[in-house]
Amino acid sequence: SHVSDALYVNKYSNCGNGVIEHTSLIHHMGEPQSSSPPLNYLNMPWAGVRRSNLQDIILSVSNEEDLRGKIFQPEKPIQSFGFPTKVPKLVDTRGFTTFAQNLKSDNIPAYSLPCGDSSGNEISCSENSADQTSKLTLIAANDNACSESEVHTKNRKEYTVRCRIESTIEVRTGCKDCSLSIFNKSTNHRFGVTEIVHWSWSGVWIFMVPGEGITANDINTMFSKGDVMHVDYTNNGMEREENLALSFIHGTDKKSRDAKWLQNKYSRIRFGASSGGSSRDFLVFAVIVPALINPGDTYVRRQYLMTDRLTNIDEQASTWVNETYQKMIHHGDYDTGR
Repeated sequence: SHVSDALYVNKYSNCGNGVIEHTSLIHHMGEPQSSSPPLNYLNMPWAGVRRSNLQDIILSVSNEEDLRGKIFQPEKPIQSFGFPTKVPKLVDTRGFTTFAQNLKSDNIPAYSLPCGDSSGNEISCSENSADQTSKLTLIAANDNACSESEVHTKNRKEYTVRCRIESTIEVRTGCKDCSLSIFNKSTNHRFGVTEIVHWSWSGVWIFMVPGEGITANDINTMFSKGDVMHVDYTNNGMEREENLALSFIHGTDKKSRDAKWLQNKYSRIRFGASSGGSSRDFLVFAVIVPALINPGDTYVRRQYLMTDRLTNIDEQASTWVNETYQKMIHHGDYDTGR
């Protein structure tokens, strides 16, 4: 059996006006200067929200020139927590991260179909080269190209459709919780998608979970042989004034990031859709702290949670950033009387 050297203590205090103070403590119970390995790579917290309640995540930006028009722009699409492409440093934020109910974006970027290599892996299109990779194309291979994928429906417990497409680069990855629309430019027909299971399995099949009430037969009426399946973001959220929000106030680590016990590394935010497909209602959020806790030492971190209307929360959260705190208490810092 495994016996852990880590002792966790969490304290919550109600500060009023929708603010909760969260103080975390991790103590290494090993004997000081013993051979017990140090504790490191701390998730403080490892948490998350229900996507059905708080659908969007909004990262605060630190550059004043970037504030205009960007402060309320949600991350779209939500990246995978297991394979994140964005893991921002706390020092590059204004000290907090916000979750909103369902924000209608003022400036949704164009959706760019992924690129793939010769092995079915998705890669950045900026790495594209003529002999190794190619950008995905989605063109209906024939009339009535779509049907239910009964195996996927059974295994995933949600209605899943597959559509035959003209041969393209294989991209086995998909897009979870993406809030996408697939549309036909020629006819203006479109339907919503809650998840792309596989962009192009074997280069000839796209697997997807269509929006509520949409069937394979419905999709077949929208696309005929040779029609291009265009993809863009769905922008059917609520206005800013209508959104309630939750902010996690984690600070920026500016005052202590050079401490030796942080190993000259930066604390970072890791976020993304959980594994398990769209049926798992969870958006993961973690603050990764590179603190090194040696035997007998104690790491303390103070952060805050705040609820308010989205239009208020940016200003309110900013006033609490300087209250965040972290410290390493070494075993010899205090006289215990022994």
